[in-house]
Amino acid sequence: MNRQTYQSATTCIAFILFSVAYGSVATAAGPTLEEIEAINAVALDHETPHTKWAKPYARGSMRVLYLSAMNANVNVGPTRDAVELVQRFDIEADAVLVRPAEGKAYAVMYPGKSGVYGGEAGEQRLARLLETPYDCYIITTHEIAGHLPAGALKKVIEHVKQGAGLVLPEAEAYQKIDEHIPFAADPLDELPQALAGLSADAYRLGEGRLLELRLSRVNAGNADVRGRIFGLESHRDASFSAYGRAIFWAARREPQLHLEVSFGDATVQRNQVAARTIDVSWTGDPVGGALQVEGRVRGLGRGGGMISPLGAEGATTGRNSYAMPALPAGEYFVEFSVRSDRGIEAWSVQPLSVTSSETLGKMHLQRDWSEPGEPIVGSIEVQTPHRDQRTLRMQVID
Repeated sequence: MNRQTYQSATTCIAFILFSVAYGSVATAAGPTLEEIEAINAVALDHETPHTKWAKPYARGSMRVLYLSAMNANVNVGPTRDAVELVQRFDIEADAVLVRPAEGKAYAVMYPGKSGVYGGEAGEQRLARLLETPYDCYIITTHEIAGHLPAGALKKVIEHVKQGAGLVLPEAEAYQKIDEHIPFAADPLDELPQALAGLSADAYRLGEGRLLELRLSRVNAGNADVRGRIFGLESHRDASFSAYGRAIFWAARREPQLHLEVSFGDATVQRNQVAARTIDVSWTGDPVGGALQVEGRVRGLGRGGGMISPLGAEGATTGRNSYAMPALPAGEYFVEFSVRSDRGIEAWSVQPLSVTSSETLGKMHLQRDWSEPGEPIVGSIEVQTPHRDQRTLRMQVID
């Protein structure tokens, strides 16, 4: 064998080995249906701290299909958002994971015409799920709209036109869907009462409702320093409270009871807190009876407390007043719900900021490390005209 023939044979052998090693990736049948169901599961095996805003809900449970973006190389709890919703609301959810960037080198590809996880088997599962209409559909990002099977996307739009809801919690999703399956939705001139305070655009689509929701989401990656230290539970709860309101409205399952909570300006000086009251009123026809009002002021990790009624008014009067609890300066949420013997009738979350002219300044430590048992020595600047009436507390977080 001459040198040229040997090189050609070596190249051929290498090509065959490469094909054997990597060809299976291109021809793999993909995961089994059992594996697809497992990775799309919306399970409450690992619950995070949460408030049950509407669970149980007086108007009953509803079915939601959650079409969510899947990162092909990093997936830690890809259905976590759906789980967070189910934790807080009377929702039965199915999830379908979709790759937002089919064709990129890092993507895990399976035979199929779309980005649905599992390829053909995943697409067949999605088609089966769509045979029975859901109360509401959620398409999480504009990126995945173009990677859903055209027939599935068309089916979703048909269900919405027949009375279901569609929530798009990201900008540009409406436009992206319309590019693939043109539809004519009629915008509402103003947001309905059930969506007051939300940043959103509402539409009618046939007999159904469509909502573009601009939701502020807080997670460990974009939280400020206080959030990383004291936790994200309050902000995450408030964010999902708004998310739930959007889904309930889109599905025509918004509360029949309209709840209003007022306490003046959202920002109050600490020395004026004691003079504030929180007025709670509601109108409409509840589903159940024996109404009870529950409320609290919750801070970011500290300072929150339960609210006690000022008077002896019963919940049947439609109005209660509550004393504002003593609060240190900080950021809070004022949270109320009305419950009947059928479940939660309505709920409200309002931000509250307590400010003070007294402040804590810079902290100076003799050194920024310590062995166990050694004292922490340093000083902190305190701006206050009432030094003799104040106590400084220091918290060390490891």
